[in-house]
Amino acid sequence: LNLHKGHVKHMSVEAAFRELLANLIDAVVEANNESFVGLEISESTRRGDKSVISIQNDKVVFGEIVDSPSKISFSNFGPIIETFEQIIQIGASKKHLKKNQGGQHGEGLKRAALKLLL
Repeated sequence: LNLHKGHVKHMSVEAAFRELLANLIDAVVEANNESFVGLEISESTRRGDKSVISIQNDKVVFGEIVDSPSKISFSNFGPIIETFEQIIQIGASKKHLKKNQGGQHGEGLKRAALKLLL
């Protein structure tokens, strides 16, 4: 990935987390047949110190956000990645063709990852 750290110097950490959450929601909607219908969001606790938010329907857990004392994890259990370029190239996203997807340019996830790595 060829992004300079200056590309995200004005991006807040909160904005980076928002991008990660938006990408998780887009992936869940895509995995749930392009629909929000039947999706549930639930909160639970694991091992006493981890707060877990799960996104699921009545049969499948599509994704989770796990907040523990030392980190926050975003997990997508059904990613649809067609090519390697889709991960590393800006503009390789096809979400702009879908009305129910938040992303359009394939840039937000990459920018968020760069911001959180700095």
